[in-house]
Amino acid sequence: MNLFDASLGHPRPAVGTRLSARGSPAAFLDRDGTIIEDLGYLGDPAGIRFIPGAVGALRALQHAGFRLVLVTNQAGVARGLISEADVRRVNGRLTALLAEAGIPLDGIYYCPHHPEYGPPEYRRDCDCRKPRPGMIWQAVRDLGLDPARSVVIGDHVSDARLAQAFPGMRGILLRTGHGAEEWQKIQQGELARPEHVADDLRAAVEWFLARAGGQDVVGSHPA
Repeated sequence: MNLFDASLGHPRPAVGTRLSARGSPAAFLDRDGTIIEDLGYLGDPAGIRFIPGAVGALRALQHAGFRLVLVTNQAGVARGLISEADVRRVNGRLTALLAEAGIPLDGIYYCPHHPEYGPPEYRRDCDCRKPRPGMIWQAVRDLGLDPARSVVIGDHVSDARLAQAFPGMRGILLRTGHGAEEWQKIQQGELARPEHVADDLRAAVEWFLARAGGQDVVGSHPA
């Protein structure tokens, strides 16, 4: 599994870059508010709590042939609320818990930056902070993925907007985590509606696999 330090930066793809259609399909997943409960800037692995149905949804994606890749903004590092070591500890514990459930992650990518806060090494207008696609570009290169057969899922519209950078990729907003607030803003016309909005990760995966030709049924994989 690739534990990538997004602070190293993400080179933009060259103009005219072509992605191989032979790569593996992937599910690019937010972490907090999508797979685990959003407790703010989580720095203690003991605080990990899975959202109901999330583990079963990940298992269904895996069984349907999708690589599982976490892409998470961790601006709490730039704000001085948590350290990169904290982020790695939480990610490591999450990885171990999922491995115990028979669901190995293929990669974890995080962005510790913020454009307005923090010391110079973290205060930057980077390419990796979602909705910019730097983390996905890096994962595509590292893991040999095919964006056109992939999906990005999260509890912010910025997660779903990542799909716009990759022809064929689907983007799904969840109503878990911050998603309820995001959904309210969509209804008020403050945010653009993404391709699909689902109640939670389980519902999102059911919708996606039904349209991706997946034969797996989320309900057959208990959380």
